[in-house]
Amino acid sequence: MILADKGVPDLLPQLAHKQPNELRMDDYFIWPSLGDHRQRLQNAVREWLLKHPDCCGAAPAVRSTTPSTLKFRMSKTGLERVRSQFSRFRLGMSPEEVLTLMPSPDAIDRGSDTDAAHWETALLGFCANDHNENLAYIYFIQRWADEIARRDPLRDRYVIVFFSAEGKLTRMFSNVAAIAPILPPRTYTKWLRLVCDSCDTPQIQSK
Repeated sequence: MILADKGVPDLLPQLAHKQPNELRMDDYFIWPSLGDHRQRLQNAVREWLLKHPDCCGAAPAVRSTTPSTLKFRMSKTGLERVRSQFSRFRLGMSPEEVLTLMPSPDAIDRGSDTDAAHWETALLGFCANDHNENLAYIYFIQRWADEIARRDPLRDRYVIVFFSAEGKLTRMFSNVAAIAPILPPRTYTKWLRLVCDSCDTPQIQSK
């Protein structure tokens, strides 16, 4: 939509080999996230701009700063090693058990409003209390930003492991294709067991 406002045509239909009326809204999120699709889209936009230098009604802007550069990227060997380690994570594991498998997170967010590191890492976001989570570990596979709270969701690759106030692994976010996320329990009863040991578990009556 930003490109269209500048006069750049929608290049995704031809790249995805679809008619414009065949594309759904989620195609604009899913298609660029696969393989080298994002780079192909960037190349197509740049190529079009070179052929239409007056498209936007103004001369091209010159960067006042140097482009951002890659800070860290894990090797293929390292990625395979941590993929194997993350595959052993399970719902309900304690932070101590996780650290025996992955001992060195890049940052730890303990979720306390009085802890300055909580605001500097921002792993738990604003909905942690809704999930009764107060601890999170982040592990970077690829990193472009210096500040963890300013991580780039389009280019950074990382895994965040969340724990409940009861000290149990509740979910694991991953935007790394080789590392599967861990989703929260599907049933309310199982979720209660992770987030609140002292809660009364509702009785489920069989029909």
